[in-house]
Amino acid sequence: MAMTPSQRAALGARRCTHRYRFREKLDECGYDSTTLAEELGVSPVTINRTINGSLHSPRVLNWFRDRGLAERFLCDPRKCGEEAA
Repeated sequence: MAMTPSQRAALGARRCTHRYRFREKLDECGYDSTTLAEELGVSPVTINRTINGSLHSPRVLNWFRDRGLAERFLCDPRKCGEEAA
């Protein structure tokens, strides 16, 4: 079953509460939103909107996942499925 817009928004709001975990991971890896954006081929706005929960960029979320950020902080609609409902 596909997620509704309100379910996706709720996941984004949850991710926003963990935004400092994302910033810590960026610092730990020696990145900021601009350098990560250059590496991923997206804009810094995409990075910041994903971290703040208003966007769900798979590229950005996968980068954090690959570097060990816990799934509970990612709040990824592709992975949350039924548990987000």
